[in-house]
Amino acid sequence: MKRRLKEVLYYLKQFIENHLFMIKYSLHCVGWGIVPHIISTLIRAVVPAFMVVFPKYIIDSLLNQSDWATVIFYIILYTAVGIFYSIIDSLFTIIQGKFSRKALMEHEHLFNQARATMDYKLFEDSKLADDEKMLRLELAPYSYLSVNCLGIVENLIKCFLYASIIGQLHPLVVVIVFIVILVNMIITNKIQANDYLFVESTVQNKRRIEYFKDIMLNIEHGKEIRLNLASQWIESKFRKERDKLYQATLQNSRKNAVMNILSQIVSAFQTAAIYIYAAIQIISGAITLGSFTVTIASVNNLVTSFNTLLSYLSQFKYLSKYIQLFREYIHRSCGNIKAIERKSEEYFNDFTAIEFRNVSFRYPNSDQDVLKNISLTIHKGEKLSIVGFNGAGKSTFVKLLCGLYKPTSGMILIDGVDIHSLEPDCYRRIFSVVWQDYRLLPFTVKENIVLAEEYSENKLHKVINDSDFAKKLAFLPQGIETVVGKELYKRATELSGGEMQKLVFARALYRDKPVLVLDEPTASLDAQSESRMYRQYCSMADDKTAIFISHRMTLSSICDKIILIDKGSILEQGTHEQLISRQGLYQEMYEKQAIYYRTSEGGVHSAF
Repeated sequence: MKRRLKEVLYYLKQFIENHLFMIKYSLHCVGWGIVPHIISTLIRAVVPAFMVVFPKYIIDSLLNQSDWATVIFYIILYTAVGIFYSIIDSLFTIIQGKFSRKALMEHEHLFNQARATMDYKLFEDSKLADDEKMLRLELAPYSYLSVNCLGIVENLIKCFLYASIIGQLHPLVVVIVFIVILVNMIITNKIQANDYLFVESTVQNKRRIEYFKDIMLNIEHGKEIRLNLASQWIESKFRKERDKLYQATLQNSRKNAVMNILSQIVSAFQTAAIYIYAAIQIISGAITLGSFTVTIASVNNLVTSFNTLLSYLSQFKYLSKYIQLFREYIHRSCGNIKAIERKSEEYFNDFTAIEFRNVSFRYPNSDQDVLKNISLTIHKGEKLSIVGFNGAGKSTFVKLLCGLYKPTSGMILIDGVDIHSLEPDCYRRIFSVVWQDYRLLPFTVKENIVLAEEYSENKLHKVINDSDFAKKLAFLPQGIETVVGKELYKRATELSGGEMQKLVFARALYRDKPVLVLDEPTASLDAQSESRMYRQYCSMADDKTAIFISHRMTLSSICDKIILIDKGSILEQGTHEQLISRQGLYQEMYEKQAIYYRTSEGGVHSAF
């Protein structure tokens, strides 16, 4: 019994905390827009009750054969109130629409901010995408305040007013109405439970549908789909997911339809009982015909208002689950960064070493470590080459180094300070990175190179020349103001893979940070461009700490240290000469690749 009581108190505490959080968050998004809605709520609560009662005076005046002036006065007053109510309601609807859009933009901004600041590894977590999809659909701050919170206030006032009117006929009538309402409450709760389970069970299905639609419309997938004749195959997968959603929707509708029919039957018996009772009261002379019409209208409105109130209260129960999910999403997405004293950029320029101390890492929802117990120190100015087979964990190592991933266990330290205790942007400011899976933005050449760095025209033209992009730039229609990629703008230019790679390299040159990271940077280049690029890399890295990930083993031979990663662990490390002399896996990989650089006369082509 005590355990059950503790559970109830815990869930009650969580329920209150969730809704207080959501009220505070919604008020932040809506701002002063809540004031007109409060006024509108009071008007919508009181005026309809007035409109129900007022016809009594018109009907009774007619039956009592009052003078026409009185009857016409009542009719004009009734009409004027109705017109006033309609105008005010329309005006407030327009005002509320403005604040609704503002709140929606604030809400969207939070999701965008969360996406931009979340731990990078969470992008690999499909559950996060499912949660975000469901929250965007089911939770909106303006709707929460205006519909749910103020909707409860509005319907509470209506219930009180209508119950007061009905109680004048007989208190027993109010009791009958509330009994029926309680039965409908149980039915409504069941419908809400069905709807919540339906949303939860179909969120992945809806996300897959959106994904397949995106594949079919996205230009990046266009070549693969057409050349592999895969359009019908993908369409069949889309139809399969769509049909699943249709069947689930149909099944949920059938369940709710049965519940709604039962609710209508119960309500019909209630209406019949009240009509009979009120008719007897008229016949006995206890009430007038005007009072009869007011009572019947009040009963119907009370039932509607109370059912709506129960629906909102029931929604509060399930909204609490969404809010809890929302709080967890914000916590997971934005992280729990506790920054120690902010370090300046100059401090990082003067760092002495970055250390991996017993670092292991695994991706979300995985039970296998991609990297296992990595211990390594990278000294300032050192040139490090990371080699290994595909899937060994090389790119994951770089993402950990750059602070995009947080180790599952172990620590990464810069001069003895855990990098994840620092303000992330301050630490990441030391890196210039060319990724294997680089991305260009659908903006101008200049914007793609400079990004958020301070603009310098001389520096921009220098890096364009150094990256071998100048030849292509000369043929672009608007020069450095040419937009690349047609995702956003029709008048844009598409670049080849090699041209994009040169542009990304220009970005790294322009960034010009103390740590240069190159993750398989020449995959899209021809042999001549690759040779030039490697020479430029080596020149650029002279005064920097450099980490190279490349299948070109000749690049490793000029590095101070080589790390061979195999199956997530450091298998060998040392200089090129040391690893060759050990005749291990590195020597085997190097000799196999060296064949491709030897001429028939026995000479060797340098990669540089």
